[in-house]
Amino acid sequence: MLGGSSGINFMQFTFASQVDLDDWEILGNPGWNYKSMAPYYKKFENFQGGRPNLESLGINDSFVNQAVHGHGGPINASFTPFYSPMQQAWAPTLANLGLAANGDPRDGKSLGGYDNPMVLTLGSSHRSFAGNSYWKPYAHRPNLHTITKAVVKRILFQSNSTDELVATGLEFIVDGKNYVVNATREVIVSGGTMKSPQMLELSGVGDRQLLESLGIPTMIDNPNVGENFQDHPQCSVPFVPKQGDLTFDDLWDEERNAVWTRIFEQNGTGLLAGGISNTAQLSWSQILGPDKQNRPAEMVAKYYNGSEGRPGLKAQLDLTAKKLLDPNEQAVQTSGTSGTGGRPKPGDENKLAFIGGFVAHPFSRGYIHINTTDPAGDPKYDPRYLSHPLDYEVLKDLQFFSRNISTTFPMSNHLEANGTAFAPPLKELTDDTVKDLIDT
Repeated sequence: MLGGSSGINFMQFTFASQVDLDDWEILGNPGWNYKSMAPYYKKFENFQGGRPNLESLGINDSFVNQAVHGHGGPINASFTPFYSPMQQAWAPTLANLGLAANGDPRDGKSLGGYDNPMVLTLGSSHRSFAGNSYWKPYAHRPNLHTITKAVVKRILFQSNSTDELVATGLEFIVDGKNYVVNATREVIVSGGTMKSPQMLELSGVGDRQLLESLGIPTMIDNPNVGENFQDHPQCSVPFVPKQGDLTFDDLWDEERNAVWTRIFEQNGTGLLAGGISNTAQLSWSQILGPDKQNRPAEMVAKYYNGSEGRPGLKAQLDLTAKKLLDPNEQAVQTSGTSGTGGRPKPGDENKLAFIGGFVAHPFSRGYIHINTTDPAGDPKYDPRYLSHPLDYEVLKDLQFFSRNISTTFPMSNHLEANGTAFAPPLKELTDDTVKDLIDT
């Protein structure tokens, strides 16, 4: 897909913290920090705000600081024009828990719950993404050639005068036919999380032992290629939405879907203009009760001794541990939504709502590696979710915190039994049931 994952993601317009980006420089990348990257964040953004009826929907955008946003860039960002009852209750509920956003999270310093902008074009509510914002406006240029359904076979290298390898082009396949293209300036490897390491390994850049096992000549022996794969482990607690409240399951009814489609096409609003439009970025200590404020330090001391794995990994995990212990740094991201999340069985519509989220800075590390020289084959991969016990402990605490959200006004008004009714088969939240919930 032209535009990659920016064309299929949840469209939430949320960002890393300043500390996250400054950590890149600490890890040995001079110039890669929040201050140096901030102008480029602004350069791509066109913040458009929201429709005039935001306040009537109960949506508070007073946290927005226009100075930290970009205006005039190719990617539009705006508030969605539609919020379900549960979504309208989100930010006030977090505020009643003492966890309202303490600034515009776009500045990389703020925590708390808020109604997040989305990558939507104000008015039409169409997704704004790399494909329609970066590629399409310039697709007609005579010096731009886009080849779809092409598979990279290998990157071509030559040695320069100092015996360093320089990428000079690539070999690729389209419809079973081989092609070679030579670069006059540079070769950019941008195959995404899965395909970039695959392209490098097919080209002889990677762990020598792996490459030799597949008969690939080693150009650069780098055992780190394909390693350090990270992803956010996610889990949510299922609740029962208040009967009569509108949920996203309404879209599964063909007649109702047709109505919502007309509304979207005519006005750019309605249920099809909605999405994951609420979130909260919270520290570990913020999701714990007053009697458990020592738990982060206890768990880090128990499960992380600072002697993990490969060179370079220890430095990363030391910084991750530091953020887990910092009450001003995000450890989790949480949200809530009403609806099954997939096509419900007949009769099960409008009977599920979820509150939960993910671990923002996982300790677990996986891998992505080729197991064939066929460039059309998929690499083998394993994110090794929850292989590090600290990830499990943080995610477990987030599930218990979901109950705090569900039982707090006004969220409690939009869930059955004031937010105490779990959707079957869950009956109660205990260490055992939460473990089952996470494991499944």
